[in-house]
Amino acid sequence: MATQADIAKHLDLSDRRVRVLIKEGILPGSKGTGGLDLDSCRVAYIRHLRGKASGQVSGDDDYDLTKQKAMLTAEQLREKKRENDIADGLVAPLSMITNALQGVGLQMVALLEALPLEMKRANPRLTGHDIMMVKKSISKCCDAISRIQIEDDPGE
Repeated sequence: MATQADIAKHLDLSDRRVRVLIKEGILPGSKGTGGLDLDSCRVAYIRHLRGKASGQVSGDDDYDLTKQKAMLTAEQLREKKRENDIADGLVAPLSMITNALQGVGLQMVALLEALPLEMKRANPRLTGHDIMMVKKSISKCCDAISRIQIEDDPGE
């Protein structure tokens, strides 16, 4: 015997959808406190899907196969457009941009950290206090660089 969660996992549905299917009489209910019969639920659900596919059983809009097929086609078109945009160099994957910015950030930090020594060589009259002020400013810049993050565009 199985629980509603077991049935949901087995049929690749949500627990809520399983409850609705039981309430609608599509899936058989539990036999007392023993739980649900996995085999009978699977057979009932397959029969229900076959009926919907053949048009013998009407279904709600959320599980309409025509709507699902249209959504799948639209997603496939969107994915193909994305692949074409990447191939044409119009867009780049977020991971590629992130890696490039990390490389640039590391190079900037290295250049900034070498700056006090270069300044001291160019102007030996700089005091230790002057160099410390430059190092503090550089440290703030390096901290700001390390905090830069790229977030996914929620509009996509």
